[in-house]
Amino acid sequence: MPIALNWYEDAEEFDTKKLLALEFQKLGLQTRVRGPLLTASAGREKCQLLEAETCFTALTAFRILKDKRLARAAFKRAGVSFAEGKTFKLSNKESAREKVIEFGNAVVKPFDGNKGRGVSVNVTPATFDEAWKAALQSVTTHILVEKCFTGGSEARYLVVDSQCVAVANRVPPFLIGNGIDTVSQLIAAKNNIRSNNPHLRDRPIIIDEYRKLILSSQKLDLSSIPERGRKVTVDWKSNASTGGETTEITDIVHPSMKRIAERVARTIQGLHVGGIDILANDHTSKATASNYIVIEANTRPDLGIHLFPMYGRPVNVSKIIAESCIKHMGLVGARPPVAETYGRLESMITVT
Repeated sequence: MPIALNWYEDAEEFDTKKLLALEFQKLGLQTRVRGPLLTASAGREKCQLLEAETCFTALTAFRILKDKRLARAAFKRAGVSFAEGKTFKLSNKESAREKVIEFGNAVVKPFDGNKGRGVSVNVTPATFDEAWKAALQSVTTHILVEKCFTGGSEARYLVVDSQCVAVANRVPPFLIGNGIDTVSQLIAAKNNIRSNNPHLRDRPIIIDEYRKLILSSQKLDLSSIPERGRKVTVDWKSNASTGGETTEITDIVHPSMKRIAERVARTIQGLHVGGIDILANDHTSKATASNYIVIEANTRPDLGIHLFPMYGRPVNVSKIIAESCIKHMGLVGARPPVAETYGRLESMITVT
């Protein structure tokens, strides 16, 4: 039986600061928002957050995860599997091309990028130039070329205080043909569905030159009419911000996979809240040395994929983070929570 689509009724526009502030208020703290910064306070005790990045995360943790060479070294220390790869100076394009030829199928991404900007997946020698160009638009120092992990699906493991609290599977944007609508019309229909999700309504599927190349590799363009049941790949990247689809899978992920994420978090000293991205053949199966790789990690994970997943049961990660911050502040909530925000989220959802 196919999993049902979550439909969020009367949900406000997604705002990380507002949802976190609500949870702090329920725990008896005062909150103030100035620009991107949220401050929660109780007397002299204060906590500040930039989205999900808290003041309890060490600067060194941020810098390690921002620098992909340092991050990969940390993954090695943690004893987890990660992709084979090499960094290249911007002037070493031809050396990078040779590495793509060696790998056959590669990932090309900015050395210090985030949120999927400038990342190209399934890069072959034929598409290398376009991938390099995309990376150059987001890079400041080096470009990383990694060997593709084929046949797997990507999931974001959210870790708070070195404990995995939520896992969301992310699927690259795709279409299913009906034999009637064009590719352009199918994209419009998908974007209409996304408009009913508070987290995704401002993150539509947008077609750029790179995505046109992906369509062209399937002998399609925006005016093509895919036959009924045909799956059309729009992109190889799974970021929700660029059209990816999300499914909350926390309850079914194998415990050993969660322990991989927790091991990474413990290795990055001073990481309070982190998002660990893992590619695996099957996230519900026991982790082995060859059935997964850790892609990367960051200190400011997207909470919306857990709070408002397209499919699966939402997890109130805002509440978990607020409660953790209070512990780090040396406080117990000034008053008991008024209500579970998870219940509020659940009441917004209908399934189709």
